[in-house]
Amino acid sequence: MIMIYKQGFSLIELSIVLVVLGLLTGGILSGQSLIRAAELRAITSEYQQFETALQTFRGKYGAIPGDLSNATAFWGSAVGASCQNNQASGNGTGTQTCNGDGNGYVTYGSHHGSVQNAYVEMFMFWQHLANAGMIHGTFTGRSGQIFFDDATIGVNVPASKFSGGGWSILDDMIPGHHSDSNSDAYSTNHKYPMIFGGQRSSHELYEPLLMPEEAWNIDSKMDDGIGIQGNVVMELHYNDACRTYHTTPHTYDVTRSEKICTLIFRR
Repeated sequence: MIMIYKQGFSLIELSIVLVVLGLLTGGILSGQSLIRAAELRAITSEYQQFETALQTFRGKYGAIPGDLSNATAFWGSAVGASCQNNQASGNGTGTQTCNGDGNGYVTYGSHHGSVQNAYVEMFMFWQHLANAGMIHGTFTGRSGQIFFDDATIGVNVPASKFSGGGWSILDDMIPGHHSDSNSDAYSTNHKYPMIFGGQRSSHELYEPLLMPEEAWNIDSKMDDGIGIQGNVVMELHYNDACRTYHTTPHTYDVTRSEKICTLIFRR
């Protein structure tokens, strides 16, 4: 009779395998944490880069990008003589653009409701910066296919190094433009604030990408750490769950671990 012996792993060998698996798991989790930290740092650095580009543009052209009243003199007119004061729809290509109204704000002009493919200041802002060579990318300067404020990452607004994130201009802080009940974060007159968030099916970049503690950390480093005051605030119209209601003033609900926060950077 032939005897067949099956040899298993020794306890020492099993221990070594478990240690290796533990190290691999720890390395993966640590790597994910490092990637997330790098993405969060990118939000701050990108905003600072856009601020520098904005100030450089204003110094060179004497106006705010998007609001520049003679932009077509530099980069060509998208729709000929009718392209003025941020009122036009058209099919411009490349650097062709429209003029802003020169009022010192970056807005959606007179457009309300369903205006497709319209040149509006909040998107010409990024187009003018790119045309001037002050930021990377190529942007259409036009709204999306449904509403006047449809932002599409990589098309009319810049993408972020933060996965799924992008940057847009928010004009709701002009007096009288915001009627939402959560008006405490919008109570001060601020010009052309930037919003950081994720892509939605329509409208601006309101999709939340940050956990409250992450948003608080960015706010604390750049401002005062209070989400409804200062120059860094939480977006409250679509992301009201980001804040607490049991402290005064209401601030980031750092007890929650969901991605429920979108940030606005205002000046």
